[in-house]
Amino acid sequence: MLLVFYRARYLLRCLREIYFPTLRQVKGNLDLDLSEKRNKRVLMIVHNDFFNAKGGVESYVLNLYNRIGKSKGGFDFYYLARVNNKNKKYGEIYKDKNKNNVFYINLSDGNIYSLVNQKLDNLFSEFIFKLQPDIVHFQHYIHFSLTWFRVIKKILPKTKIIVTLHEFLGICPNSGQMIKTKWQGFKLCDNSTVENCKNCFPYLPKDVFERRNINVRKYFKYIDLITAPSNFVLERYKSFGLKNKMLYSENGQEIFRTLPKIKSEKLRLLYLGQINKFKGLDVLLESMNKISNKEVKLSVYGKFQNDKNYNNKILKMVDKLQNVNFYGVYNRNQLPEIFSKHDVLVVPSIWWENSPMVIQESFMAKTPVLCSNIGGMKEKIIDGKNGWYFKVGDSNDLSEKINYFFENIGIFNNENFKVKNIKEDIKNLLKIYKDIV
Repeated sequence: MLLVFYRARYLLRCLREIYFPTLRQVKGNLDLDLSEKRNKRVLMIVHNDFFNAKGGVESYVLNLYNRIGKSKGGFDFYYLARVNNKNKKYGEIYKDKNKNNVFYINLSDGNIYSLVNQKLDNLFSEFIFKLQPDIVHFQHYIHFSLTWFRVIKKILPKTKIIVTLHEFLGICPNSGQMIKTKWQGFKLCDNSTVENCKNCFPYLPKDVFERRNINVRKYFKYIDLITAPSNFVLERYKSFGLKNKMLYSENGQEIFRTLPKIKSEKLRLLYLGQINKFKGLDVLLESMNKISNKEVKLSVYGKFQNDKNYNNKILKMVDKLQNVNFYGVYNRNQLPEIFSKHDVLVVPSIWWENSPMVIQESFMAKTPVLCSNIGGMKEKIIDGKNGWYFKVGDSNDLSEKINYFFENIGIFNNENFKVKNIKEDIKNLLKIYKDIV
């Protein structure tokens, strides 16, 4: 019965894309300088506006856009973000009334099993033709359509396309996590194949994944440069068979002021960030249940996601543990104070991760990190220098590492906590833009 439900939902989504009327909804006067003497134009595109979905990528892109727009790099910058605005028509592109060069496109969630919706091509082509960008930088492409890469090259053959990868969406239909679905026990996935994807989604026909892979390889050929803040992610895409030019480029961070550590005889652990089954908080709580040392404490800061069963599981575990305190949602302005009261950040994710912002934030605060030994997390850690890692999903190994931290917390040197700041990121990105045009 469950398989029938999922298959019906997929078919309805496909029918909506096939029969939805062709869209032509570019609103507002762009008021652009079309003279030859104008600066080169860069259009940044992101899958969600930060004020509608306050995720790590959204936060990074908005901050990058605001900061790079003030630089004297010889470029004019434009920003296009997806919103889900009930007061606007589906597909409408409109200009922000209070911000220069900021636009929104009103779209619902895209078809993650396809990544292609050619019904969106007309509205995007009209916008691109009016804007005439020299570079289009996709910070994400979920909810849009891979065909937009081809649209750009057909309308503006000289325009360069850059795509920054923040996860594995192009090679994994499970939200780009490269982790298997409940039908496969939520295990890590090492290889993106049609057979593996079919096993994860038994309610979908095999040709869905065959077409998906064909589309990714077909439309990614229009991309001039792929960047990612993780070599691990780039290697995964190379293994998938992509031949694009690829470049590692770490995300720059807005450096916050740090406060001196408040001294304590206890080992104060910190969990920081979203709470969902991929982030592995349950693994950390299991390890805390195995630690008898009363001098070890854990603080949990974060927001629950839309998974009632997992959320209830976490709350029940927290209620039973005397060595865990749950503080809920936090904002970035609180980070200096939060880190000043803690000794170690724990990142127990059971998926690969890309370049977790929370690790960068911990390094800013000169706080070592204990994380899972996979993917983009492990890549950030120099074992014994700025942190340690433990066997992913293994609460026994994690509890052993926590006890080891208790005995050896004083070995870390502040010189090992290096973070790329936003100014360095902008300088690097401007060089990439200048080189590519």
